[in-house]
Amino acid sequence: MDFPQMDLHNSGGLRAPSSPFSFTTDDGQAVVTISQQPVSDRLLVLIINGDVDIDTAPILHTALAQAISEWSAVCLDMSGVVFFGAAGVPVFLDAQRTAALQGRSFYLRNVHGVAERVLAITGTYELLVEHD
Repeated sequence: MDFPQMDLHNSGGLRAPSSPFSFTTDDGQAVVTISQQPVSDRLLVLIINGDVDIDTAPILHTALAQAISEWSAVCLDMSGVVFFGAAGVPVFLDAQRTAALQGRSFYLRNVHGVAERVLAITGTYELLVEHD
């Protein structure tokens, strides 16, 4: 399966967010949408709406890997996550590991519901979620 590139390039200044990227079913129904919001010249917030599961995990992995390669800090806002399957955990751990190896940061915010429970059960909540 080929996934289109998301426009996440950090040219050193803030830009207006590009159009959201959506993964849809054959009947055109959006399963997940990932949009971006540059907060500073260092921080990119990716906003995910919809499901994180075995079908959408590769798309999320691609988006996070690209963002981490271009930005000093990447935050994934999960306030719009409806369903969260265990397939999301290794995606987040890989993103965190990749960021750390590159001297960058990756974290989650607005984690709730099933996602919060899955991350807590797997012992990854404290590692991945933004803390005040």
